Amino acid sequence: MGNLVEKAFEALKTLPEVDRERIAWEIIQRVEDKTEWDRIIALPDSQNWLAESAKKALKAYAKNRKKLSMTLIAIDQDQPPREEAYWHHFDDLPAEVRELAEEN
Repeated sequence: MGNLVEKAFEALKTLPEVDRERIAWEIIQRVEDKTEWDRIIALPDSQNWLAESAKKALKAYAKNRKKLSMTLIAIDQDQPPREEAYWHHFDDLPAEVRELAEEN
């Protein structure tokens, strides 16, 4: 990898000074950001927060997945499945819509 770094530095030397400075600052900033991120993640409080957040996310996912899996109900093979909400509010539909639904 040292060879690659040397090639990169040689390539940088061919650029105008303004571009070299910009790239150098970008490299420094990225290294510092990664170092800061690694330091923050390594803290015990961060580890606890990440663990709690993961538990909450998994719990919410399981709850929503269960709701989604119960959205459709099974009916005769000849009829397409209908959403549960449709059946709960069927009586609230206008009479002509209910009649049409019952016919179909």
